[in-house]
Amino acid sequence: MTKAARKVAMIGMGAAALALALWRRDIPFSVLDRRYADDRSRWLTLPNGMRLHYRDIGPVDAPVLVCVHGYSASSLDWLPWAERLKSTYRLLLIDLPGHGLTAAPDSYEPSLLGMVACVAALMEALSLARVVLIGNSMGGQVAATYALANPDRIAGLVLVASIGAAEPVSTTTASPPFVVRLLGSAIARFALRHIDLTPLVRHGLRNAFGDREAVTDALVQQYTDLARAPGHREILTGLQIGQRDTAMLARLPLFDRPTLVMSGDADRLVPVAQARAIAAALPRARLIVYPGIGHVPMQQIAERSAADLRDWLAAGPDSPFRPSRPR
Repeated sequence: MTKAARKVAMIGMGAAALALALWRRDIPFSVLDRRYADDRSRWLTLPNGMRLHYRDIGPVDAPVLVCVHGYSASSLDWLPWAERLKSTYRLLLIDLPGHGLTAAPDSYEPSLLGMVACVAALMEALSLARVVLIGNSMGGQVAATYALANPDRIAGLVLVASIGAAEPVSTTTASPPFVVRLLGSAIARFALRHIDLTPLVRHGLRNAFGDREAVTDALVQQYTDLARAPGHREILTGLQIGQRDTAMLARLPLFDRPTLVMSGDADRLVPVAQARAIAAALPRARLIVYPGIGHVPMQQIAERSAADLRDWLAAGPDSPFRPSRPR
């Protein structure tokens, strides 16, 4: 064997050893259900074979809040709000396809409309009407898309660091978020479907929180475990995130339901300018900007943000659970 051939062989062996060290198998749903489901967990089987997971918290006859999480997150993100609001409201915390404990069939093609369809399926299955629909980040885009298409089922809309109605994330920051850059590479997308995601998850959470101390090992483990559910990594790497929806932007001025827009001015993932643009486009919007807070105020400042939500839900002429204004 020539020297060049030996060098190539050594590089190949090193790459194989690195891939083997980083390789991570899926975690079966049976294991994840035991680890992350609780007595509020419910499952809904859809006609396409999807096993849709959601958490049902609070009195069954109370006004309903439907919460939709962001990219790579889960229904667990909303528990800080749910614990503070459950005495007054019924909270339905959904896991989107490729996230949490929802199991998508092999035939599922990741898309915004596919996620919106899951929200619609939950609304239909539970015969829900006049709900307040709440979404964070990507979940804000899902929530807004559903609300714009089904305004008669919406009492109000809450958008927390939402994407979709302003310039793409990748063009509104000096440097696009690392995950956005990775998902732009076919090689990176392939690798992300198989390797240990812990370093990437930790990096992403620190960006989201803007606070290293808040990103605990337990939180990183939770996100990493749920990303390893069967089929999740394929869906996560197949989603196109952070893109402007021009149809949504054009329809926002026609949406006549009360809307609460929340954002942190230290958000590194979705600049506060997006929240300002969304609020300016909506005829009945209230904007709350939290100084020094990042992408997930419902976790970072749960007490304060839940109190702001409670006040908006209960008080004033634009309370979403007051009778609808005549058109």
